[in-house]
Amino acid sequence: MTPAHILAATAAAGLVLLALFRLYQRRPLRAAFGLTAAGLLVLYAVELLTALPDPQAALERSGQALGDWAYVVVGAMAFFETGAPPFTVVFPGEWGAVYGGLLAREGSIHLLPLVLVVWAASLLGDSWSFFLGRRFVNCASPPTG
Repeated sequence: MTPAHILAATAAAGLVLLALFRLYQRRPLRAAFGLTAAGLLVLYAVELLTALPDPQAALERSGQALGDWAYVVVGAMAFFETGAPPFTVVFPGEWGAVYGGLLAREGSIHLLPLVLVVWAASLLGDSWSFFLGRRFVNCASPPTG
């Protein structure tokens, strides 16, 4: 057993104890997250989960697959994160910007156009949200007093 496997088993035991404490606090959702993470760590510790994914290879493959469309994807994530409130869960704009930055670091896209695209998409998304709020939400309240 390698030190990484021992560390994973120790962390899993700690997460199980934390999950039991969360159950005692009547927070079952947090307990479920802890138990899920503990289960994955146990799978790694007993070597059923032999290799962790290689994020660098995944980034390179996605950069090659997207090509110049990466600007559109990252820009869309920035727009939908600010422009349509229900989509903020599905399209986290900050993660899209970080992803675009990693693609720029890898050399798949250029940084300056990426910054301009993210900035413009966020501005358009904010403006769109403002327009929707002004158009469909009655913000005017009757004068008091």
